[in-house]
Amino acid sequence: MVSPNQVISPITIDNYGRMAWDNVVQHYPTAKKFFEKGNINRDQHGNQLYWPIEAGRNDVYITQDYEDVTDNYTMTRPYTNATLDWAQLAVFKAISKGQLKKNNGKEALVKWSQKAIPQMYRDGLVGVSNSLFDQFFNMNIQSYTTKVAFAGLPSVFVGTTAITWSSNSKEGTINNTNYGGLTCVSGGLTNVDNAEADAWTPTAVNTTSTAWADTAVTFRANCFEILTYAISASSRFSPSDMSLNPDEVVMTRAMYNDVAYQMNQKQTFYLTKAVQKKAAFGIGQDVSEGLEHNGVPIRWDTNLAANTGYVLNYDQMWLDFLPKMEFSGDKVGELKQSGDDESIFETEVRYNDGRRALTVSATADGQFRINPRYQTMLFAGK
Repeated sequence: MVSPNQVISPITIDNYGRMAWDNVVQHYPTAKKFFEKGNINRDQHGNQLYWPIEAGRNDVYITQDYEDVTDNYTMTRPYTNATLDWAQLAVFKAISKGQLKKNNGKEALVKWSQKAIPQMYRDGLVGVSNSLFDQFFNMNIQSYTTKVAFAGLPSVFVGTTAITWSSNSKEGTINNTNYGGLTCVSGGLTNVDNAEADAWTPTAVNTTSTAWADTAVTFRANCFEILTYAISASSRFSPSDMSLNPDEVVMTRAMYNDVAYQMNQKQTFYLTKAVQKKAAFGIGQDVSEGLEHNGVPIRWDTNLAANTGYVLNYDQMWLDFLPKMEFSGDKVGELKQSGDDESIFETEVRYNDGRRALTVSATADGQFRINPRYQTMLFAGK
């Protein structure tokens, strides 16, 4: 009979980790965007995630010949650095000694390893609570103080203090004083010379403001105007550098249905000749692709909080991981770099005497890295 350790081996289980990651990348849009942009790094190092940002600009002068321009040569500091602590995410599975005895046929073990283990990895990536991409949409790292979490989008927008909303303003005021160790308040980067005011500041759009055209003061009534405003706030309109323009709008399903409703209401078709029985109608509405507005795709995601949406630029976001450490038969640790393994998980399989069970753990050490300037939140502020 095949032993449990032969069927459920570290190599086999780690293969499930790779397959789970590949499956999520192909079928979960947010993961796919990170992958397509090439912004997933698996070989970071150091006690903290540390990256430079360029926020300062040079003064430009009007000069003339024979003019002494000595005083215009000034030493400036155009750069600063953002830092974040590394986060760790882990999922665990155990099969008891009794289960191993009772389910000793090959079929039972295969079912356990091919069903429960892949589900463990999938839940770690896209599950409903504390998964990697649940944290991306919902985790404010400043409010999770007991351990270090992945710094999701709320870390950028809310941070240490809430957004100030006004019922008659289309935008909320960003008060976050600490994302990556830097203030997100407009004009707040005092450690950079000639800093651009919005160099580290995101945009927060109030979807229930009275400043929108329709007096109904709902997202449904004003969704086209709101989306146009939010997309333009996220765009830099650079034909030579598409990384400065937004990739998609992500929102709750209720908000998505509001947009679809308005699209249906606004469409009129004039038929000048007979059409085939299976003719399809509808602008920007494809079940497999989602909706679209101003050339930007729109989709919904179950991970988003109520009344919340985002206009996202994935060229300005990264998912960084520390290298994996794997142990060979002689227990010698080996760091696995990018290109060695496509799975983000470190997997350990062993028999635990204390639990009298075979235990499996999958761990990912990493952090999200986001450029706030190119991200926009949609929220029912006031």
